[in-house]
Amino acid sequence: LPLSVFAFLCRAWKQIQLLSASALREVGFRPFSVLQTFLHLRTKSSRGDRATAMEWLNNELQKLQILRRDNVIGEESYIAKAKYLQEHKQPAQCGVGMLLTERAPFAVLSLTPGGPAAKTGKIHIGDTLSAVDSLSMLQATGEQVREAIIGPAGSVVDLQFAEKPRRSEHGAYRIKIKRIHPAQGGDTQVGQGMPPPSGAPVRYHDDLDSLSSNCERATKHYYDPIKRVWARTIVNVSVDRNPFAAGAMREAYKMKDLSQLGDDSDYVLKISKDPHEETQIYFDDVQMQMEAKLYADLYNAEDVPKKVDFLAAYVLTLNERQDKICGVEKYIEGEYKKYNNNWDWSDDQRNTPQAFSHFTLEKSGFKLLVCDIQGVGDRWTDPQIHSADGMGYGKGNMGQRGIETFLKNHRCNVICQHLGLKGTGKVKRGGETMVASPEVSARRNV
Repeated sequence: LPLSVFAFLCRAWKQIQLLSASALREVGFRPFSVLQTFLHLRTKSSRGDRATAMEWLNNELQKLQILRRDNVIGEESYIAKAKYLQEHKQPAQCGVGMLLTERAPFAVLSLTPGGPAAKTGKIHIGDTLSAVDSLSMLQATGEQVREAIIGPAGSVVDLQFAEKPRRSEHGAYRIKIKRIHPAQGGDTQVGQGMPPPSGAPVRYHDDLDSLSSNCERATKHYYDPIKRVWARTIVNVSVDRNPFAAGAMREAYKMKDLSQLGDDSDYVLKISKDPHEETQIYFDDVQMQMEAKLYADLYNAEDVPKKVDFLAAYVLTLNERQDKICGVEKYIEGEYKKYNNNWDWSDDQRNTPQAFSHFTLEKSGFKLLVCDIQGVGDRWTDPQIHSADGMGYGKGNMGQRGIETFLKNHRCNVICQHLGLKGTGKVKRGGETMVASPEVSARRNV
């Protein structure tokens, strides 16, 4: 460019800069103020991000605490998951490479090829998961089951399955598996599974063919403890030919209720050894068990550390066996234990069963006491009810005398105290039994 033209352009550019600065000052533009505002907003945003992250972390820890409270995960699992969460700022997602149904019974839909579950060679498609780390999953949701299985990489999870169909003598197995990252084959999910392709042959995953030859018609009598009424319906059942257990008075047979599917169809049928036993006994037993189940629901509605339940039960008339009457209840795997009887004995190593019996007494207004607690874990069966007036509830109802004997021998534990139960005169504190105040003792005769 000619020198004169270049000089003109430089003067013009300088004038434009001066005019722009003047205009910005007129509208209140302050470069330093803008910088201060930017830094302030950035600092505020950073603090907000930290607060949000802390709130998220606390929420995730609370979720783990709820899982521990509801017996979905144990103490050891809780500590490992919480530690991982705090160190890595994200939940542990490593699993065993398995897809389960989203509702109980939690059947295995598929195994990740090359994943830890598949490598065991023991887990089969269709097997149902019953426990994780020795905690029952029968009452859990699908998402809770997944949360119980997943954890930090390299940690070990203890899984218990029921074989479907049965392949061994016990029909169940237990296996420990090391968790790995989902990308390496450890992805663990719950869901519906993929539907079969259109036109595929119909395949049934049941054992109806083997049961149909032993199928018989029966009348089911079930009791509603809220309405206090009985109702009947017709069902088809399949009863094993030989008992799997026997007591002094009755024999126990495995039974399939063919109106149900999967594990929901598994029941135990109890028949008296005495052909002349009064049929009313069966109705009394079922009524007691279903009323005890109602009290279990009331107990669970309180803020208690462990939920309890009584097995669903009903009376069955075998129409093709001269209308023989028998008792039926849900079948569960596990070791049966007795926690108290209908008189003066209790196993004080467990707080929940003793607190539950005490709870029923006060919840009924000191009119009823549910005792003789026994079963697998906190799923119970065959209870006895004492009534203050001595009416109903079979021969084991010891009336007011039975209630007073319980009160005399019961030691209130931490759960009794937590629930505010004040009906007995003894308090269990650690390994000692402390006598309560006279006011508390006086309430014993209310």
